[in-house]
Amino acid sequence: FLARKESMRLRASQRHLGEHANLVYEQRANDPQTGGQQRAVAPQADPASTQSQLSEEWQALDEQLRQQQQQQRKQVLVHLEALGQKHQQRWQERRAHHQGVRLQKEQREKREGALRQLEVRHQHH
Repeated sequence: FLARKESMRLRASQRHLGEHANLVYEQRANDPQTGGQQRAVAPQADPASTQSQLSEEWQALDEQLRQQQQQQRKQVLVHLEALGQKHQQRWQERRAHHQGVRLQKEQREKREGALRQLEVRHQHH
C-alpha cells in the first residue's frame, strides 16, 4: 500500500517536473533577453543546462523522499515499540493479578481447611 502511494507520489512529482520544465521553456521563449521568438520555435534552446537542472531537482527530490521514508520508518518503529511496551505492561499486570488471586485462593483454602480440622476435632470431643 505504501509502495503504491510512493509510486503515485513519484509519478506526480515527475509530472510536476515536466510542467516545470515547460514553464521554464515558455518563460525563456517570452523573455526578449534570451532571444525571444527564435527560442519559442525551438524549445530545446539549451538542453544541457535544463537537463542538469532537472537532474539536480531529481536528486533533491530523491533525497527528500529518502528522508521522508526514513522518518516514516522511525515513526512506525517507535509506534511498534510503544505497542510492545504497553502489551508487556498489560501482560505483567495481568500476571501479577492472577498470582495475587491464586495466593488469596490458597490462603483461603488453608484457612478453611484449618477451620474444618478444628470443627472435626470439636465434634469428636
